[in-house]
Amino acid sequence: MFNSKSIALTCLLFFTFLFNGFCQESKSLLWKISGNGITQPSYLFGTIHLICENDFIVSPAVETSVKNASQVYLEIDMDDPNLNAQMQQYMKMANGQKLQNVLKPDDYKVVSRFFKDSLGVNVDFFNDTKPMLLYSFVLIKMMNGCNIKSYEQAFVEMAKKQQKEVKGLETVAQQMSFIDQISAEKQGDDLVKAIKNYPVYRTYFTKLINVYKEQDIEGLQKLFSDPEFGTSENENETLIYNRNKTWIEQIKAIALKQPTFFAVGAGHLAGDSGVIKLLRNQGFKVEPVN
Repeated sequence: MFNSKSIALTCLLFFTFLFNGFCQESKSLLWKISGNGITQPSYLFGTIHLICENDFIVSPAVETSVKNASQVYLEIDMDDPNLNAQMQQYMKMANGQKLQNVLKPDDYKVVSRFFKDSLGVNVDFFNDTKPMLLYSFVLIKMMNGCNIKSYEQAFVEMAKKQQKEVKGLETVAQQMSFIDQISAEKQGDDLVKAIKNYPVYRTYFTKLINVYKEQDIEGLQKLFSDPEFGTSENENETLIYNRNKTWIEQIKAIALKQPTFFAVGAGHLAGDSGVIKLLRNQGFKVEPVN
């Protein structure tokens, strides 16, 4: 049931929900990038990396945007045939750390029991896996056994049908390196907190899904301002803002060369350090597409 590709997707999902501080923007997940020397517009779409099939919607505007683009860029190249091998290489904790050493004994029992009773999985199989990735399995559990869809995989399939290349703004190694900047102990504490407070976290997760479906950026801002679930400013700097700054130079160079469909986690789009604002600061026109 769980493989390295599902871990890659759920890791992306986790990144989607690690942000706060939105500015007020229109209710849209699809944005057109133009101006500043661009001859043909590119498009920017905010994904939620995994979602129940019944909630999954690709609008005609999104389909048209992909069709009009020459290529598709995701956070990482989900069409890379070496993706599974790369995930296996980088999903482990550094320095040979083990989960039972990172967690307190009682907390390890809590995690072990949750994985066995709720997921039917022996947590010892993931004993050297980064705890943040294990949190991803808790998110899958919150989806209550629904048929799961991935926007990234959908865009890969669309690109293949249209014979367009799929590329990534960063490598698996780069993405995993951001996780490594947060101590394994802190990752483990967050995992235990989510499991111990599972009903509350599930309610919060459901609200996030609903607000995402409504494309309500202001609503997301309110949810992510909740100190009970939000991450620290330092963690946001590591996991969101620094990556956004790195992406901007790439997006700028790519969009100037050819029309491109960019799809990244919706958490990267808004706010003063979001991709939309950063692109506007570079002189580009970024406007919602409804």
